Amino acid sequence: MAIGAVGILICHIFAVLFGAGIIQQAKETSQLASYLSLLTFYPASFVLGTDLESWLRVFIHSSPRTYTETAFYCQGMMAIFGAWLGSIVIPLDWDRPWQAWPVPCVLGASLFYCIGTVVGLVVSVAMRQRAMRREFGIINGKAEGKKKVKTG
Repeated sequence: MAIGAVGILICHIFAVLFGAGIIQQAKETSQLASYLSLLTFYPASFVLGTDLESWLRVFIHSSPRTYTETAFYCQGMMAIFGAWLGSIVIPLDWDRPWQAWPVPCVLGASLFYCIGTVVGLVVSVAMRQRAMRREFGIINGKAEGKKKVKTG
């Protein structure tokens, strides 16, 4: 519960810093912050818990250690990137209903969250294969063993 509230506060602050109104459309901004927190902080809280060092390592220093942390990192970062990318269409003068704040940001976050899920899966699988190769000495699908030398 506390992680979700902190996530909403962080997302709200960043939305305001990126240009969302503080007084005008505050309700819509808080809804966007809640949605972004649901996509980024809530899933990661199951793995990282309340350990501040893990949160800082994964999201600030961009160095997840496990496959699950990598998947959550990719999902979260892609969702935030999608929300930022979705805001590009807001200032255009098309006067369409889907251009109203924060609809493009929510759509962009949703789309890129799905892309981030696939990217996170691919990166996690690649990390696992690399770790297995390193651990078992597998090169190009064949186990590397020491060659026996015959002595005559």
